[in-house]
Amino acid sequence: MRNHVAFLELDDGQVPTGNFIMEPSMDFRTCKPIGDDIAAAPGGMGYDHCYATHELSTSNIDTRYKHWGDMVVNSNTADLRCSKTGRILRVWSDAPGLQLYTGNYLDGSAVGKGGCRYAKHGGVCLETQGYPNAINTQPSPSPPFPTSEVIFSGSSSSTSPNVYTHTMCYAFTTEKAEKEMETATATERKPSGTACGV
Repeated sequence: MRNHVAFLELDDGQVPTGNFIMEPSMDFRTCKPIGDDIAAAPGGMGYDHCYATHELSTSNIDTRYKHWGDMVVNSNTADLRCSKTGRILRVWSDAPGLQLYTGNYLDGSAVGKGGCRYAKHGGVCLETQGYPNAINTQPSPSPPFPTSEVIFSGSSSSTSPNVYTHTMCYAFTTEKAEKEMETATATERKPSGTACGV
């Protein structure tokens, strides 16, 4: 999940407290199997946590902090990769949060394709969204405008310019296709005779 080290702390009832925290079991900045640290995730059930998808200013990064700091939209919110098949799911969004959920309440009673039963942790969701419970916990409302002015689509007061929207994009590819694309792009590059510092 690229630069996302901070996630919303949950209280005993699994409700976000408004505090952003960091913990090694929740760190997906480098690729690792989701199951590696799932037992160590706060709450002990698995992952059901909202990550900040915007970088928080380094002055606000602490073991616990309440403020969002200066936000910078990341170009890529998250990737899911399957090491067995090489499939990749990419997610982009302008939403401030990304909920990672790992099917913590699946119990085998749901039957899927080919009669497959979905047991605990038998699935994963990446849900782009605003910060859950922000209206009750944040010192200032979720960007880009005050929550008191938020009008949801379809509301009877839709004359307000402050209709809540966010954009997300899901893209599917494979490691093989990515390598082929990199090779094709590298072949197309030709020296221009001009050098620029990076």
